[in-house]
Amino acid sequence: MNEDKFLVIIGPSGVGKTSLVRALRDRGLVYPVPSWTTRPPRPEEQDEQIDHIFVDEKEFEHRAKEGFFLEEVALFGLPYRYGLPPIDFASAPKAVPVILLRAPLVSLLQEHYSNYIIYQLEDTYAKVVGRLHDREKNGEQSGERLKMYEKEIAAGRSIADKVIVNGDDYLTVVAEIESAILQDFKKEEN
Repeated sequence: MNEDKFLVIIGPSGVGKTSLVRALRDRGLVYPVPSWTTRPPRPEEQDEQIDHIFVDEKEFEHRAKEGFFLEEVALFGLPYRYGLPPIDFASAPKAVPVILLRAPLVSLLQEHYSNYIIYQLEDTYAKVVGRLHDREKNGEQSGERLKMYEKEIAAGRSIADKVIVNGDDYLTVVAEIESAILQDFKKEEN
């Protein structure tokens, strides 16, 4: 079991996890460890791979048969597969590795890693509904995402080390998380 420390950001669909991680990555604080998925990318995901690497079913199955993924799941009653790759801790030694994950799936990490900190990102139900409806207008299926919202919030709160509310002032939220990362992941002094 690897003992290097990393960050897990959880929260229901539509709370702003990807935007947050993008801002933290741009500040040099984190490097994303994307899961692999057969889900089609959203328009804003075409050029960046913050939370997912998008592949077709054939490529995903090939990787799965090679044993590349630590874990594989399907979510929200949708036909897409997600695979969690191992973390390459040497990729960005000055940045904190970060995984975006669903609260109910955090238990899958425990078989492979033991040294992680969990931040849950939350937003109001109304804002999440608006974001998910915007995605549906662009052709994305929501499945049971909204149906699971309250349960996922409760599950996340029960395991999170910190709960951060994605309020109206986004820069304040980014600064709050930056401060938390600097505190939680400060390097040991020699």
